[in-house]
Amino acid sequence: PTSALGTEPAGASRATLRGMADVFALLICRPPRKEYKIEELGPPNFSLGSLVCCRKDFELINKLGVKIKCSHYTPESATPVPAVIYLHGNSGSRVDADDLVDSFLLE
Repeated sequence: PTSALGTEPAGASRATLRGMADVFALLICRPPRKEYKIEELGPPNFSLGSLVCCRKDFELINKLGVKIKCSHYTPESATPVPAVIYLHGNSGSRVDADDLVDSFLLE
């Protein structure tokens, strides 16, 4: 049911509607971060066929003091390889890069 003006549900206060609008705006502008356990990244040492690889996890701290969680994947190789930096979206995580890591390490 709506009010006589047809603009808000009957019984809903303007403050309630504003609060709901703020919640919806936050879901769009700053959705909740994906939560995961470090185990979901897989073991730190792993094989892709005959290629042995490792993952080193570390943190960077930006100018605002915010901790940024990072993973550095490398093949065990004497030959230098290019670096690929993957940045996930604001509701993603390092787990999102899992499908890409294998293909980049194999190239």
